[in-house]
Amino acid sequence: MDSHCPGTDGAVALAMSNVILNDLRIWDAVYLKTKTNGPYLVGPDGHYVRDKETKKPLVWDAGASRAKVYDDEG
Repeated sequence: MDSHCPGTDGAVALAMSNVILNDLRIWDAVYLKTKTNGPYLVGPDGHYVRDKETKKPLVWDAGASRAKVYDDEG
């Protein structure tokens, strides 16, 4: 008999990710900064931090050492 429960793969993957990131504190910071949406700033409410004027999400620009809107040309 197959013990696999359909539809639970996603829940298992999220649980494993939660343990790896929050309990073990393991992540590749360079990869997150250069290959993902990791630079997006997230507030304590769990939502993107947004520019007060344009309401666009902010990202951290490591070169300028400041927050910028995600589509800033600079």
